[in-house]
Amino acid sequence: MFTPSPSLARLGISAQFLTNGALLASLMPRLPEVKDRFALDDHAFGFVVIATAIGALIAAPAAGAVIRRAGALPTMVAGSILVGGLVTAAAGAPTAALFVLAMMAAGAADAVVDTAQNLQGLAVQRWKGSTILGSLHAAWSIGAAAGGAIGTWAAAASVPLLVHMGINSCIWVLVVVAAAAAARTPERFVRDADAEDAPAGAASTRRPAGPAVITLLALSLLAIAGTMVEDVANNWSALFTGRELGASPGVAGLAFTLTLTAQVVGRFATDPISSRFGMHAAAVGGGVLIAAGGATAALASAPVVGIAGFMLMGLGCGPLVPAALAGADAIPGLRHGTGVAVLSWSMRIGMLATSPIIGLVSVSAGLRIGLLVTVVGGLVGAAVAFHQGRRVRLS
Repeated sequence: MFTPSPSLARLGISAQFLTNGALLASLMPRLPEVKDRFALDDHAFGFVVIATAIGALIAAPAAGAVIRRAGALPTMVAGSILVGGLVTAAAGAPTAALFVLAMMAAGAADAVVDTAQNLQGLAVQRWKGSTILGSLHAAWSIGAAAGGAIGTWAAAASVPLLVHMGINSCIWVLVVVAAAAAARTPERFVRDADAEDAPAGAASTRRPAGPAVITLLALSLLAIAGTMVEDVANNWSALFTGRELGASPGVAGLAFTLTLTAQVVGRFATDPISSRFGMHAAAVGGGVLIAAGGATAALASAPVVGIAGFMLMGLGCGPLVPAALAGADAIPGLRHGTGVAVLSWSMRIGMLATSPIIGLVSVSAGLRIGLLVTVVGGLVGAAVAFHQGRRVRLS
């Protein structure tokens, strides 16, 4: 049994974030095989690949209640086991309908795990006395890249999908169990809004006050400003660099790779910058960088300038989500886990909405104008971080 310490807890929760990134990502490179197995056309395949997101949207609002009843660490372990089992079941599904159901359930479990690991990360951060959320999210990105690499290798080696996902899930679930044992924190660092904010004898079922709801909505905008960069990198960076700037396919693909690389660098840089200047100041700077990067890319006349703009956005997005999560967990009047659960749900909605909004603007005004959505998002994020940083403890 591990002897609890802040450093060990940080290592444990980092391993949990890495595992969460890897579990689902390992299946992504093999989705074309799923499409071929079930003879899906492009339209049907489009619905299949959003099954995880739909399940997550349905389950995310309930995450806070689950965590209050079971605790963050048990929820992390049980939820990760569920995710591993469900993606393995999906890999062996005999029909497209069963595959979709299994992936929806995996997405639902993953949404609860996501909230639980962020809450545990905040508890470890309080125990350690310094900002760690940025590096935790960087660990998730590294895990997703590792999972994708494992999936790519398995596909190239013609490993049967069910065997690949079964072994992958078993290995990562074992990591989760060890990570949870290492990530234990003293109870005094686990925020309990009911105990802290409610008068003695008061009912804990009261509805959040108006200011709490307004603050949570504002912090949701801050988080969405950060997550939209990932969506832009995934769906628009290569297209914009190739179509609007005339880059070759190889160079256009670099826009995606370098943006996500910059995102990881920005996430690792978030912790020392936040510890030095404060999370709200880091988030303000991040929002400004996103806006500057979006403007640089939209106005670029050469691929290298456009890619530099996307990389600026990747660097800038690092501090926004950690600041929003810390703020949401510190809002007075919300039950433990509610703020983080609602924020996670909002981020998922924002991720789904970003590309359709950019596409809608692009159809009528062109992709360069559509990309200016990132400028608006970055400036909104900076404004929210500046304002909320003076009202809510973003740390």
